Amino acid sequence: DLLQMQDEIVTRIASILRYELVKAEAQKSAIATNPDALDLATRCASIVIRTGLLDKEAEAAYRICKQALDADPNNVTALSMSSIWFSVAILLGRSTDPHADLKRADELASRATAVDANHPLGHLARGHVLRVERRFNDAIAEFERTLALDPNAGEAYGALGFTYSEIGQYEKAIEFFDRALRLSPQTQELT
Repeated sequence: DLLQMQDEIVTRIASILRYELVKAEAQKSAIATNPDALDLATRCASIVIRTGLLDKEAEAAYRICKQALDADPNNVTALSMSSIWFSVAILLGRSTDPHADLKRADELASRATAVDANHPLGHLARGHVLRVERRFNDAIAEFERTLALDPNAGEAYGALGFTYSEIGQYEKAIEFFDRALRLSPQTQELT
């Protein structure tokens, strides 16, 4: 279908531009002599999006987010990315104290959505917390809310894929993984 293909092309271009913008902003703030909270949060988000917290840069992402929160405790991006950092550590089996990390992830996600209820990253963070809690239907609702706020959030499609695979709906999982791969060029580097 020509219209569907056109929509997919536009969505892919928007996703690539989003990724490149985050990357460019992170590079710009990396060379700044006194980066502010926004720059730090952008650098943190760039690392999280680029690596999926799967490599040695994961600790750097958390430290940068922490610096951003020290500068601005209400920075939604830093709150959300920090929450995701704790949740992903649990999901990947890297947490030394899953109970405490889940509590911290929940607090950070709650603060993010309290500061800005319409920020997609806050809902993405909340979805990860719910996924750790194995509240899959609630997690799906949060990831879908993320997509309603930002239809180009490839990370939310990937999270939906993982969530559907965890509940045994593999065809739906593949559909969402496919969409994540098409939207997010950095996702292809992780697979």
